[in-house]
Amino acid sequence: MERFDDFLTPSESRNFKKYQIEQFACYMRLEITEYVLDTGSTNSKYYDLSQFFDKYKIKDEQQKEGIKTIIFDELKNLQWWLATIFGDTGLIIVSSEDDIKNSIWASSFDFKII
Repeated sequence: MERFDDFLTPSESRNFKKYQIEQFACYMRLEITEYVLDTGSTNSKYYDLSQFFDKYKIKDEQQKEGIKTIIFDELKNLQWWLATIFGDTGLIIVSSEDDIKNSIWASSFDFKII
């Protein structure tokens, strides 16, 4: 970051929650990029959403849902196949419909294709 964002003004303080969601989504993008580059499109691993939320001390459920909505929509637009496990705290990211359906996690009781 070369300078402060233009929205960081007292007059914009009523919108800080919205900006905070966007900022956290930016952090999650970086982590997921590293995760995908590291793991490829394997279906044996998952990205730990709860670890991310704990790391950044995100407790507000609306913020969590806002961040997940942004990230999930962007990944799906990039042609990734997604599913959640462990009560929506684990994110499976794979490259095809077959990979998601044949994932080792598909037999989990709470496996949900997004």
